[in-house]
Amino acid sequence: MSIHRSRSGQRKAFTLVELLVVIGIIALLVAILLPALQAAKERANAIKCQTNLRQLMTAFMMFAQDHKNCLPGNKHDQPAAGKDPDKLDWLTGYGVNWQGQPKTLWKPPYTGTIYKYLAKPPVTGTGSGLAAYEASTANLYKCPSITGTGRYGIGAGSNEIFDYGVFGSWAGAKLNHVKQDARLTWGGKTYIIPTPIIVQEDAAWFNKDNIEGGHSYPDQMAWVHHKGAYFATRDASVHWFQEPRSKPSYKAGQGGDPGADQWFSQAPSGKQVSIGEDFKWGDWDKR
Repeated sequence: MSIHRSRSGQRKAFTLVELLVVIGIIALLVAILLPALQAAKERANAIKCQTNLRQLMTAFMMFAQDHKNCLPGNKHDQPAAGKDPDKLDWLTGYGVNWQGQPKTLWKPPYTGTIYKYLAKPPVTGTGSGLAAYEASTANLYKCPSITGTGRYGIGAGSNEIFDYGVFGSWAGAKLNHVKQDARLTWGGKTYIIPTPIIVQEDAAWFNKDNIEGGHSYPDQMAWVHHKGAYFATRDASVHWFQEPRSKPSYKAGQGGDPGADQWFSQAPSGKQVSIGEDFKWGDWDKR
């Protein structure tokens, strides 16, 4: 007696052609969806970057409330005998020479003068200082769209400690002496934007000789978010701007393009003064 299997009980395998069709459909869907997913990720990163800048500027304003309406010091307000520690660098508390320290003693940014307005500083010194910072408030100082594989000047991505800088002229400047607008005249065109205080600087300038939080002289704004950068102004509002570049294939530091020192605003004297100069505490108020 023979046993016959019904056709409905037989397994039907995919043919090679059918497998190729399925793989092709999946690849097509990935190709369609991937740009949308990347765009969504960038939107989320841009929002986070703006939030970081807003929180940092809020800390600057809180500092000003405690210091006779003065903004924090910048990289040239370095330690010296008898100097007020509250007038030191906003980011490091040290100025331009912090990077000579061993990794376990790296200062930025938890020894900067504004950190206490953001979080409780971790214990410093050998061991847990840097690790404690990285586990807590580190991301406030970093743009999520910028990546890097190392610190201390390695590569052109993030130095993995901070991605934001402050225009050099604002060291110790009184907030009421910061005018509403700044301007740049370049290539026959004048750009007028709300006066930037904290800016997303191009990573190439953070990863050269001096890794510090001053935005001055040839330093350029980033081309990260829609080929531009976010910045925070005196009221903690955040704006976007694309600093002009002379070459379509943009690369920071290529020369011939505007830097921080080409941005001007009205000083207390009424004169237009560069906001990208390396001033010491309170110099802006004397201009």
